[in-house]
Amino acid sequence: MSRECLKNCASFHQVFDRSGQLTMNLEGDAVHFDPGSGALTILDPLTLEARKPVTRDLIRFAILTDALPNIAARARR
Repeated sequence: MSRECLKNCASFHQVFDRSGQLTMNLEGDAVHFDPGSGALTILDPLTLEARKPVTRDLIRFAILTDALPNIAARARR
């Protein structure tokens, strides 16, 4: 069934940023790192203790990854 689905899907996908600029061309053997989807716990930057993530952690993460030129996308959960 998976192979059947792959035959029927587009051969590439393009992802654009908020300003309409192409940020990822998902085609062929292109590889893009997409951080953030597996944060079951987070290391608190103040206490250095592991804890469950909260909204402010997502905000910090979004600001950081948006500023990194080598990160074209980030996962959200």
